[in-house]
Order: sequence, then structure tokens, then C-alpha cells
Amino acid sequence: MRLMLKLSAVLVSYLAANCFSSEIGVSLNSGMLTLKDEVALSQKVGGSLVALGGGFAYRLPYFRTDANVGTYFFKDNGGFSQSVSGSSGNNVDASSNAGMIAASLEAGPSITLGMLDLDIMGGVEYFAGFRTIENCIDCKSDSIDIPMMAYIMPRIHLFPLKEVSEQGNSMIGLSAGYLIPLNDSGVERGFRISISMKAPSSIFF
Repeated sequence: MRLMLKLSAVLVSYLAANCFSSEIGVSLNSGMLTLKDEVALSQKVGGSLVALGGGFAYRLPYFRTDANVGTYFFKDNGGFSQSVSGSSGNNVDASSNAGMIAASLEAGPSITLGMLDLDIMGGVEYFAGFRTIENCIDCKSDSIDIPMMAYIMPRIHLFPLKEVSEQGNSMIGLSAGYLIPLNDSGVERGFRISISMKAPSSIFF
């Protein structure tokens, strides 16, 4: 009977530590998407979109979810100018600016092997691109239309200071992932690199 109680206590302790524990993380993300030629031509942008943004993650021992927001920088091949009324009342030529914001949600299996976390994420990303003249109400504006992208992304995280930083209940690491589009979004391929910090959710709640 005592042996059964001890085994039960060990099992409960293991489950609490390994199956019900969770982590919360934040990240600074960068990367690049390569557009298909026909999409780049039709939207009058360069073939590469360079990303900068941030993310939030919630991770169980074998499953992870991420939410990311950011902006993309790119070469604008469809810029235009328009005559507008300046502050002095004279007409001046103003040039357009182009930009793009994006948001993604992803989830997938995740395992820890020593200093490494390995993920296979599946997700969707939404794009909102524009070309407009700033501070002008009635000026011409264009949308830059990149369809929603569904993708999978194998990813590896390295936490080289894990054993040291665990004493302070947080870990800082680097990650890299290769993005593979699944639908006809106009994106050919991509990659993402991140600097991230994670900590057990128990220190927040």
C-alpha cells in the first residue's frame, strides 16, 4: 500500500511538472518573404518583403501557440505624385509612400531537447498594404493586395543560457524557422529569425 502511495505521489509530481506546466514568451521577429513574380508585378512592389515585428507565445510541454504583429518593408515600384495645396496655399507636388502591416496566428507541436525547443507550426497570416500620400484627405490611394497566407513552419529555438537563467525563472534564446506556403497566396517562401524570452507562467499568475 505504501509503495502504491509513493508511486502515485511520484506520478502526480511528474504530471504537474511536465504535463500541466506552461510557459509564456515574447519575441522580437525579423525575416523575409519572397513573392511570386506575377504578384510582385501586379502589385508593383519588389519581390522581397522584409519583416520587423513582435510576438507573444503560450507553450505547454508538447504544444505551442503564437500571435505575431509587424510591418513589412519593400521596394515600391508603383509610386505616384499629386499636386496638393501646401500650408502656404500654393500647390506643390507630393509623393506617395507605401507600407504594409501584417498579423499572424500559429500553433503546433513542440518538444524540448536540452537547450533546444523544436516546433512544427501551422498558421495563417493576414496582410494589409497601402500606397498613399500622407496627410492628404482627398488624394489618390492604392491598396497592395497580398491574399491571406496559410503555411507550415519548422522551427528551432536555442537557449544557450538555459541552465544559468533558469535560476531566475527566465530564458533568453534565438530561433530560426523556414516558412512553406500551403495556399495560392502569392508568397513563394520565407524565413523568420527571432530573439525571444520565455518564463514559466506560474511567475505571472
